[in-house]
Amino acid sequence: MPIRARTVIGFGGLLVVVATASVVRLASTRDALPLRVELGSRAVSKLPFLIAADQGLYAKYGLHIDLRMPPADFEGGLGSRPLFDRALDRLLGRGWRSEVFLNGATPEIVGMVNNLAHPRSLLLASTDCVVRSHVIARPGIETLEDLKGKRIGVTGLMHNITAYVALELAERMGWDPVHDISIVLNGEEVEDLRAGRVDAIIARER
Repeated sequence: MPIRARTVIGFGGLLVVVATASVVRLASTRDALPLRVELGSRAVSKLPFLIAADQGLYAKYGLHIDLRMPPADFEGGLGSRPLFDRALDRLLGRGWRSEVFLNGATPEIVGMVNNLAHPRSLLLASTDCVVRSHVIARPGIETLEDLKGKRIGVTGLMHNITAYVALELAERMGWDPVHDISIVLNGEEVEDLRAGRVDAIIARER
């Protein structure tokens, strides 16, 4: 029995070495592998993928990346070819479709838990394990305790990081998220705060 176990392990190690060597040899002799990659947003967490493209790392390792991302919502933002209408193209089965979709793991998990219609995803890896949203409040609110009983603006509830942060904040402060604070949907812009529609916002990284 011990001899069989050692033989299997040794043979498996040989296969790994041979396979690795073959991949390296093939990558240096064949054309780059095309891959369609979509960035789900322009969040700071997506920056490593843009840096890799800028530095030619994909091509270096045998990949030809067709990288697309949402259009810039601010002046001077890095452009990209227009993204397809994802919902329509998936319905009709046509158009440009990504083979790899890069999005935040937290919104995907929240979406899958809260919405049965949310696409089921396999989360392979994460480049950032820290939520980097900030709570920005109007003048007169000095501490987190002052937010009790106030209106907190978020983007949405179903699969959005800002709502997750608001609910997490309520839990950590020991508040009832229904009775102790008011979560205001579509109210997470600075303009909402200035106009007095909310008392604080969950500001996303941009």
